[in-house]
Amino acid sequence: NKAYAILTQREVEPTDPPHDPTYILSELQYRIGLAITHSDGRKCAMQDDPDTPVDCKQVATHAFSLATKFNPENENAKHMLAAITADATVKRASNTYVTALFDEYAHNFEHSLVDELGYNG
Repeated sequence: NKAYAILTQREVEPTDPPHDPTYILSELQYRIGLAITHSDGRKCAMQDDPDTPVDCKQVATHAFSLATKFNPENENAKHMLAAITADATVKRASNTYVTALFDEYAHNFEHSLVDELGYNG
């Protein structure tokens, strides 16, 4: 993984070395997976063979899998991995995931309700 090599290299001292590169790598892979799954019409290919199409779902699954490998506590990545693979062993989203989802949305709730949905009650 090129990102891991960059974050853990020792030849050149980075100006701001990460305390825990695995957390950063987990977030990076999670966001790559999100970017890939964001558009249904997206076409994917591997860097070493850009002319051969690859199933984007497979690439996103790999990214989410790497995210959970780098940080087994990454609830977002675990949720997305279960969702994209239709993992039947996962009956529902974890409490941690749902709590974080609602906590994050709380900051935007009024904007969504008033500005986007036009609520004026």
